[in-house]
Amino acid sequence: MKLGLGLNIKTLVGTTFAGIDSLSSLSLWLKFNTGQRTADLNRDGEDDIEWSDQSSNDNDATNTNEETQGSFNAGSWQSADNQDFLNLSSNITLTDDFTIFIVTVFEGTNDTFIGSSTGDFMRFGHGNVATTYKSKFSGGLTQVSMTAPTNVKALYKIERNASDKLEITQNSTSTLLTNTSCHANDFVFNKLPAGSFGLSNDALSELVIFDRILTSSEVASVEADILTRNSLTAD
Repeated sequence: MKLGLGLNIKTLVGTTFAGIDSLSSLSLWLKFNTGQRTADLNRDGEDDIEWSDQSSNDNDATNTNEETQGSFNAGSWQSADNQDFLNLSSNITLTDDFTIFIVTVFEGTNDTFIGSSTGDFMRFGHGNVATTYKSKFSGGLTQVSMTAPTNVKALYKIERNASDKLEITQNSTSTLLTNTSCHANDFVFNKLPAGSFGLSNDALSELVIFDRILTSSEVASVEADILTRNSLTAD
């Protein structure tokens, strides 16, 4: 629209967030209360569990062993003890920068989510101190601690940039770590949790993994979407 005095005024049109699966480099999306089913997947007469990947990668999380599969409870996956886990259909490899969003309740210790117990891994959970979250990379070479509430459902963003700097936030606005050096090691995994010991009585409500750093506006949109769906609020 043109007005007098030679001024040009543009009408700004807001952009609508088209959804998490509209963003590029989406590696995995286990969505809260979505794509979860209990059925006899391997036809052995016992119930199995499956959590369908909502990205375009069809990397579903399943377990056909009733002794280690945990269960779905009110839209989340609930472990009964530290032997429970979910298998992914194929490997996920995180190389350089990445952004992870995870909604969970941590109650156990040494909870390894990404990597393996014998190789490079990222451990995000309680260490020996019940009120401290630790993010541990590659066999103890890098370990950082963050103070966070225990036994509380929360959204965490875990981000590693191209300069191998780590940032972790809680419920969108609380910064637990920022600009902290970490390893450049690749993380390759096909199991959640990924360590030799899983999550003791913990709950996983949503997991979104991007193999890149998201822009600030993308992060804001994704976090708002996840917070709303999981009945959480920003800190």
